[in-house]
Amino acid sequence: MGNSPFPSKLEDFGYEFKDGRLRDIKTGGPFEFNVSKDAEYNQARYEALGEVLTEEVYRLLESEVGLQRLPLPEEAGAGELASSVFVSPELAEAARLLVLVHGSGVVRAGQWARRLIINNGLDEGTQLPYIRRALAAGYGVIVCNTNDNHRLVDRRKRFIQGSSNPEEHLLTVWDTLVKPSAAREVALVAHSYGGVVTLNLQRWSQVSQRVKAVALTDSVHRMGTHVPEDVRRWLSKVGINWVASGDPLDTPQRSVDGDAARRSAGHKQHEWTSWSCIDSVFPFLESKMQASAPKKASASVADAPVTEAADREKKSD
Repeated sequence: MGNSPFPSKLEDFGYEFKDGRLRDIKTGGPFEFNVSKDAEYNQARYEALGEVLTEEVYRLLESEVGLQRLPLPEEAGAGELASSVFVSPELAEAARLLVLVHGSGVVRAGQWARRLIINNGLDEGTQLPYIRRALAAGYGVIVCNTNDNHRLVDRRKRFIQGSSNPEEHLLTVWDTLVKPSAAREVALVAHSYGGVVTLNLQRWSQVSQRVKAVALTDSVHRMGTHVPEDVRRWLSKVGINWVASGDPLDTPQRSVDGDAARRSAGHKQHEWTSWSCIDSVFPFLESKMQASAPKKASASVADAPVTEAADREKKSD
C-alpha cells in the first residue's frame, strides 16, 4: 500500500471474516470506525481497510467460487498496465453467460457496496451470492472490474489500455470474452452506474441478438429521445430495473415508455438493492432464457451510445 501508515493485510488490521461477517479477531465484535479522537485518522483507516478488502474479495472470488483471474487486455506483457476480470473456468464453452457490472466509486470486481461488506457482511455487499446461484444454474460467469482504470506510475496517473473508463472496460470485456464465446444467451446484472455503462455498450447489432435479459438494480441511467426505437423496444422487452423503494419486493413502480420496467427492490437504500432483490432477479433471468428464441437482428439498431452526457451523474457505491 505504498507509504500508507496502515497495514496491507486484513489480519494486521485485527479483523477476519467469520461466518461471512467482518469480526475483530480478539473480541469477535464488529468493525469499529471510531478508534481515535482524530476524525481524519478514522476516515483514512476506513479507506485503507477498504483497499485491503479489494484484494480479500479478489481472493474469495478464486477460493470460494472457483473463478479465474484474467488480465485485461489479455495480451498485456510483463511490466505493462492491465486491469483484471474474473471468469468461470468453463466460460468459452458455456451455453449461457452472466455478466456482472458493479456501480461507480471505490468498488472493484466482486463488490456491490464496500460499506455493506464492512458493516454487514459478504452476502449483502459482494457479488458472491449472484455468482453461486449463476454457477448452480449452469451459467458461465464474467465479473467485470469497470472502476479499475489507472495506475500511479512515478506519481503520475497512467490509464490502462482498454479500461481507461468504465464504458471502455465493458466494451473490451465484450469484444475479448463475450463475443468469441459459444454462448448464444447472455444476461447482464448491473447496479447503479453500471446501468449507464451497460447501456453504452456500443455493439448493439450483437447485443440485441445475444443479450436475452438485463437486470438492473437501482440503475441511474436515463433514456434520451435520441435513443433508436429498436433499442428502446429491446430494453423494454429484456430489462427490469429494481429500484430503491419502501414498497414490497416486485411492486410495480412508475416507468417510462421505451425503458426497462421498474419494480421495487424491496429496500429504501440504494446500496442494498442488489442484495434485496436477488430472489426476484434469478427467476426473471430464467424466464427470459426459456422464452428466448434466435431472432435476426434489425439492421436499424445503431452501434451508438444510448445515454446522454447528463447520465454521468453517478451514485457512488
